[in-house]
Amino acid sequence: MEKIKIYPKNKEHYIKLIKFAKEILKICKKIGITPIAYGGLIYFGYTGDKNTSIHDIDFLVPEKHIGKIAEILKKRKIKYNWNHKKHDFKIYKGKAKVELDSLENYKGKGKLKKFDFNGLKVNAVSLESLTNTYKDACKESKGKHKQHVKRWKKLAALRN
Repeated sequence: MEKIKIYPKNKEHYIKLIKFAKEILKICKKIGITPIAYGGLIYFGYTGDKNTSIHDIDFLVPEKHIGKIAEILKKRKIKYNWNHKKHDFKIYKGKAKVELDSLENYKGKGKLKKFDFNGLKVNAVSLESLTNTYKDACKESKGKHKQHVKRWKKLAALRN
């Protein structure tokens, strides 16, 4: 397990995200699933880029379990937004956001890597998989195109 002890540019928000993500992972564990992390948090883990900002934490989960997660969140009065068409499930606590995306719709492959982000222990997509995710995002993104290109190039350089 790779321990990440550094902080991104937005340290205060990051600490709130880590705490909230731990809460969501406990809910997932309760129903017997282990989400797979990807996106900006895992970019940060692979690159150690302290100039990056982590705005949310993204996980992949089997889509059939999202309904169970929604039930628990509703009981705990935790806000969420479920876009069925986009297979997109966002969970909110103040300004902290955790996003659960469909594992079945994720194109990535490869061996998982374990990270410990200041106490948040996660299984993460492989470097190859994350690199390809950002490469694809460069083609599809609108508002975050520059960020996706930068991340894709930095991850691709790590693979060489």
